[in-house]
Amino acid sequence: MSKKKAKLTPRQAKLVKNLAAGMPQGKAAVAAGYSDKNPSQSAYETLQRLQTRMPEVMERLGLTDDALIEKHLLPLLAAEETKFFPFRKQVERKARATKKNPTPAPTVETVQVIEARNVAALGIRVTALDIACKLKGVYAPRQVDFDPVGAPPRTINTNAIPPHG
Repeated sequence: MSKKKAKLTPRQAKLVKNLAAGMPQGKAAVAAGYSDKNPSQSAYETLQRLQTRMPEVMERLGLTDDALIEKHLLPLLAAEETKFFPFRKQVERKARATKKNPTPAPTVETVQVIEARNVAALGIRVTALDIACKLKGVYAPRQVDFDPVGAPPRTINTNAIPPHG
């Protein structure tokens, strides 16, 4: 039994394109042809349906978990970048002897030198390590602390705080 490749409907494709262009969810949904009654909800529900299909699409395209880690994540953990260090340097140049001047004095000139070094790309490595930790579930779940509904607002008296210095 062959699996039919699920394609995006024209509305879904337009919604995704509008979102990728930076439109807010509600406006992107209306521009894609969804009802203007609850466009943000329509966009949210459509994106949720698309998200459940993503693992299947990625597998079909060869982006398996192993392939993503081996081909993309591991190289990022060893990423390097080239840094350039410009500096000025005094160089002594010997002039050529001529018949008129058999022993010329050497000249000293300042030249611009650029040295290049390969160094660890720490920003890329940290981002890759963060992705790996998220994939493995290393991080504790985020806790959002909401004030209970109806609780009185908290007031901070800034006049009681001594000035810094």
